[in-house]
Amino acid sequence: MNKYFLILIIFSCNVLLAQDNLELKSADKLTGKTENSQMIREATGNVHFVQGNISAFCNSAIQYMDANKVELRGNVRIYQDTLSLFTEKGVYFGNDKMAICENGVTLKDPNATLRADNGVYFFNERKAIFNGDVIIINPEYRITSRELTYLRNTEDSFCRGNVIVKTDSALIK
Repeated sequence: MNKYFLILIIFSCNVLLAQDNLELKSADKLTGKTENSQMIREATGNVHFVQGNISAFCNSAIQYMDANKVELRGNVRIYQDTLSLFTEKGVYFGNDKMAICENGVTLKDPNATLRADNGVYFFNERKAIFNGDVIIINPEYRITSRELTYLRNTEDSFCRGNVIVKTDSALIK
């Protein structure tokens, strides 16, 4: 009896862990290799990854299987529910459900659009931390700054460095 119970627990843990891994849904070309005991897959052309309710698309990707991480390059688009994240180069960390975006990043949700030179988005916390020439626009205001933290759940923005807030009736510098 204990033997079957142990097998059931191990099977259940494997199923739970597998649900949280990045899954490659499609690519035009796929190659694999092992480097420093790390399994690596390189995907090119119409690449599509999924993890739960998060989908990522790009031109090419390098997936580090053991680390549950993928480097995304070229026309990178990441979606979660009503969130859209666009960049040219990014790294998605599946264990943390976090994306680091470089070379320009745009975040769009129904209530705001953010743009910056670089940014990090935390999917579980629904939080963006953007740096470098940041702008956030929503129907009520427009904010520019060097750094901005945006909380999607509450639509709060916290800014630092050369902050300018513009509304229909005011300009605050």
